[in-house]
Amino acid sequence: MSKPADGFQFELMDLKKKGWLNSYEFRHSLSALGFDLSKPEYYQQLETHGHPPQDWAEPHNCPVNRLLVYLDQFRLCAARLIAMRDPRDEATKVFGMFDYDGDGVISFDDMRHLAQDIKDERTMTDEEIQTMIDHLDHDGKGGVNLEEFIQMMEEAG
Repeated sequence: MSKPADGFQFELMDLKKKGWLNSYEFRHSLSALGFDLSKPEYYQQLETHGHPPQDWAEPHNCPVNRLLVYLDQFRLCAARLIAMRDPRDEATKVFGMFDYDGDGVISFDDMRHLAQDIKDERTMTDEEIQTMIDHLDHDGKGGVNLEEFIQMMEEAG
């Protein structure tokens, strides 16, 4: 069984296998999961999900930047942040990564560039790329615009 992304990210940052993340590791783990939080938002998450170190003399007086976040709280935090994401915003970000030339359309050349970048076990043929574009291009402009891309993402679930 594969680990959820949040658990995997936690383990990547918990290099010494302490079982917790310090404030620095917590912030970078959230960033790696795609959450670009402002400092006040980050501190709010840290205050909500963090715990003072066990040996802290006065737990109620522990500074926010000294709080530790354990895996269960990290998962809870990540789940809440994911639930707050707008799927259209997420699709727009992905669209921007595919639209290499930034012209607002994922074209044949953009898809070929993407296929060359990911080169999984096999590269896509030009015919496969063109078939994909033709299938998603509803108005015959030769590429996929943002609305068509979002529609495809929504249909894919």
